[in-house]
Amino acid sequence: MIQGAIVNLVRDKGFGFIRCSKGGQYFFHKSMLSEGAAWEELAIGQAVEFTPSQGKKGMEAQDVRKVIPAGPLKSIDDLPGDYGLMSIFRGTYTNLEKNMDGCDGIAFCGLGTFGGRFPNNPRLISRLRDMRAVFDREQKFWFLRAEQVPANMDRIDDLVAVSKREHRQQIIAKSAAGVLGAVVAVTFGAIIIAGALLAGAALLFGGHRGGNLFRAKVSRTGNVWISGNRIT
Repeated sequence: MIQGAIVNLVRDKGFGFIRCSKGGQYFFHKSMLSEGAAWEELAIGQAVEFTPSQGKKGMEAQDVRKVIPAGPLKSIDDLPGDYGLMSIFRGTYTNLEKNMDGCDGIAFCGLGTFGGRFPNNPRLISRLRDMRAVFDREQKFWFLRAEQVPANMDRIDDLVAVSKREHRQQIIAKSAAGVLGAVVAVTFGAIIIAGALLAGAALLFGGHRGGNLFRAKVSRTGNVWISGNRIT
């Protein structure tokens, strides 16, 4: 197994490319992932390990899987990945208004979208502001210079933990709403059925056209009714 970083992902077609830490670029398809690895969890800049092999058109990566750092995030190379509501990418950023031209660093984006809209979550945004991250007003993501990362590793760890917790709470809330909706639907259905049964019982035992539906009855006028039909 050797290590590298994902440099390109074509999500709709299910393939990407990995640049090896020792040099060279490797093609991989989502079918080449290691058992237990999830295609949706991979991100550009993500550190991975794989088995190199020779394919028909060039070098390929087999048994691709994420390199999971042990314990808290320790360096900028540990950061790329998906964390609850957000994704972190490694790359360069240009914002002339902020005097940044090809600046190396990390981008905090919406889940699984490079440069995508960051969640409008006050708890996450307040932590990014504490780091003095730059907000891109056009694409709605945050960027932190590489030289700022070491001093903010504890804050980034906290940001990741909050993002995961908020994501779990959203899942729980959606599940609870789904259960409540099902209960309401079942209750409403039961009410309708009960109403229909009561109406049927009232019709059965309360009489119809002066008589019971299933036995003959002589009305006050002397007419005989059976099953709601006048016989005489």
